[in-house]
Amino acid sequence: MEQETATLILNTFDINPAVFAADYYNQTIDNQYGTITNNRCNITWKNINMRQVLGEMYDKYETFNMYLYQVVQSSALSGGTPALPSTGLAPIGGQNGLVDIRIKGLQFLNNTYNPVSRNNTTSAFLTSYVLNIGASTAVGTVTPMFNPTILTFSKSVENVDINIEMKTTREQFNPPINNATALGTFIYLFKFYGITNKPPNVITNGSRM
Repeated sequence: MEQETATLILNTFDINPAVFAADYYNQTIDNQYGTITNNRCNITWKNINMRQVLGEMYDKYETFNMYLYQVVQSSALSGGTPALPSTGLAPIGGQNGLVDIRIKGLQFLNNTYNPVSRNNTTSAFLTSYVLNIGASTAVGTVTPMFNPTILTFSKSVENVDINIEMKTTREQFNPPINNATALGTFIYLFKFYGITNKPPNVITNGSRM
């Protein structure tokens, strides 16, 4: 018997369907559906109802595994090669094209430890990703996660705000964007599985019961 699953699709287009770089460059988009900041590198989807997402599994289980199955990115919003931005940072490409994607908003378990601070953080690591920085006429990318990161979380409140942020893998800053080129739309596909809590094995007189 196959295990029941649930699916969640987070699409930046659902927050704002604007397609021009100027709509996002140094702008904050904020409405009832979500918030987009840092030139589309920091995105929050508001009021995600986890009871609706998980369906009958919500009452069956207390903890869940969450898998990132696919990332879809359209081409850049505006054509051309990014010029050096005013920050003096190197443009997107090379080391700045490789980013870490992190997620927060759910009650993650054992997935958020930071070896530098030696504490848990509010965000969990999703994946490393190479940005598609082609011109607006270029084809977007679909990236399947053949070995997806597994994140475990517990139930908290039913309605949550889910935030996804990307930072360059090396320096951990938001990828540099200028007013000629901005990142395209992103779609994140997640699947959820309920975790069955089994009692621990009891060892008595050297034998496993």
